[in-house]
Amino acid sequence: MKRQTEVWSVEESQEETFHDMPNDAGGMANRRTHLMAKGTSERPPAKSMVLPTNVSIWEPPMQAESKTPTTSELLQKARAATRIAPETERALIELLTRPIDQSAGHNAGYAVREQEIAQMFASLELQTALAVAKRLDLAKYDDPLATAFNRMVASRRNRLRAFLGDARRRACV
Repeated sequence: MKRQTEVWSVEESQEETFHDMPNDAGGMANRRTHLMAKGTSERPPAKSMVLPTNVSIWEPPMQAESKTPTTSELLQKARAATRIAPETERALIELLTRPIDQSAGHNAGYAVREQEIAQMFASLELQTALAVAKRLDLAKYDDPLATAFNRMVASRRNRLRAFLGDARRRACV
C-alpha cells in the first residue's frame, strides 16, 4: 500500500509541473493554454521594417579598376566583332596554304611555317585573336581559314591553338 502512495504522489507532482515544462510531451496546445492563462506571449511584438526606396538590398562590392580587360569583357567584344578583317584572314590563309621550302627538308620547312604562323598570331590584336580562335574552334566545313588550319598535323595544330588561346596572358605581360 505504501508503494502505491509513492507512485501516486509522483504522478501528482508530474501533473502539477506539467504546464511549467516548456518542451513536455503535452504538446503545444497545453503550452499555449498555459501562456494564455498567464497573459504573456513567447514572441516579442513584431517591429515594422521600412527600407528606403532609393537603397537596394544588395549592392555588389566595389572592384578595383584594372587596365587589363576581364575575359568576360573580351569575349563580349569578340562576339560583337566576330568578323576578322579580310586582309588578316587572307594573310593567314595564304600563310597556311603556301608550299614549304623543300631545300631545308620536310620537318624544317613545316617548323618554319609553324614559327611564321605563331608570329602572325602574336601580332594580332586581342579581340582579333579571340575571333580567330573561335572560328578555329567552330571549324565549319565551309570556312576556308578553319579548313586550311585543320590540314596541319595535329601536334602543330594543338601547339598553335594553345599559343592563340594564350593571347590574353601575353597581352597582360
